[in-house]
Amino acid sequence: MKKVSLLAGSFAAALLMAGGIALGTTTSNSQSVAAVSNIRQKTDYTKRSNAYVNTKGAKGVANLRYKQGSTAYSKTYKVTAGTTKGAKWTTAFYLPLKNLTSNANPSHKNTSYFATNAPQGFTMDKSGNMYFAFSRKNSNRGKTGYLYNGYIMKVDAYAVKKLEGNKKLLTTNPNSLIKSGHVKFSNMNWAFCSGSLAWDPKTNRLKFIIAYNSPSRSYLSTHPVQMVTANPSSLKFESTAKFYLHDTVTGQYSQPNVLAFDNSGNYYTAAAASLNTSNGNAYILHQGVRKSNGTYSDRELGMTIKPILSTQEQGISIDNDRFYIGSNSAYISFSLSKYLKNAYTPSMAKSAGSWLGVETAQIAGSRESENVLSRNGVKYMAMTWPNEVIMHK
Repeated sequence: MKKVSLLAGSFAAALLMAGGIALGTTTSNSQSVAAVSNIRQKTDYTKRSNAYVNTKGAKGVANLRYKQGSTAYSKTYKVTAGTTKGAKWTTAFYLPLKNLTSNANPSHKNTSYFATNAPQGFTMDKSGNMYFAFSRKNSNRGKTGYLYNGYIMKVDAYAVKKLEGNKKLLTTNPNSLIKSGHVKFSNMNWAFCSGSLAWDPKTNRLKFIIAYNSPSRSYLSTHPVQMVTANPSSLKFESTAKFYLHDTVTGQYSQPNVLAFDNSGNYYTAAAASLNTSNGNAYILHQGVRKSNGTYSDRELGMTIKPILSTQEQGISIDNDRFYIGSNSAYISFSLSKYLKNAYTPSMAKSAGSWLGVETAQIAGSRESENVLSRNGVKYMAMTWPNEVIMHK
């Protein structure tokens, strides 16, 4: 589970990465960039409806009910409930189990990369390269689980294919892929801890969200969240955009912890299912429409999605027209174009199950998962404890 902490100190220390990772003061001046936009949320749909979808037997996963701590290698996973009940997922490959020392990073200096913690972010580009965001945990992680510091590990498409044929290669001989340049790392940095790591196909860049950890509405109203851009080749910072996400129904400013992009470069994020509607808690979706100058016009999408999975969402992703919301070894997906077409029509909410094209899956094991990705008909899910990527063709 992703938890958050608030560090005292400077302006930078008050920030935290989406997904519960504290952003510290180690970022150098060369990595700090000016904001390219400053967007205040203006919602034009103030009366929410609840898109109650027919889950066809998919059971939700309650918070804190998933398993942790096991290091045993897993077998084939079965879908136990949902529209794809009976489908099989298999292990694509296992992530490193031991710390790694490598200079395959922008500084070209040997750095010790910890591999014993679970990935907090998982995304893939259109070429099939995978990116994982790892985070440290405090020494008392058994009590708090607070996360800090981190890095991005890039596993290119060649390495992914190689690993699918030798699933334990990153655990038994990771240097074979690292020294050949097929596995690379960012420099160690607080900011790379983000659980909102996402690929933007419009700009061909990695992006992630930084949000403030503060319950104060007045504080959040003057401290925007930030969207950071990183170069996928060099794994260095490039730019930062600032914007506000304001919920007019509750009067609260949102602190998003998930991120996804469609093919046009529009971004999507979602507030965790803790905001009430007339039909119970719901996921509140935001869309940032990309402008020609690279900035975004943000809006809260009117129709909310009932949280059949859990109140703790772990990640969202988009594969062409499919929108995925994942939470603890389960997911729901639906047609993005149909959702956008009807999002502002309250009367369509009651029949959402018939026109959304819903797909759901509850995967056996009830383990924590970080995100579900789909590319070219193949689905991938990052699972924790043991850290692995599973797949379904």
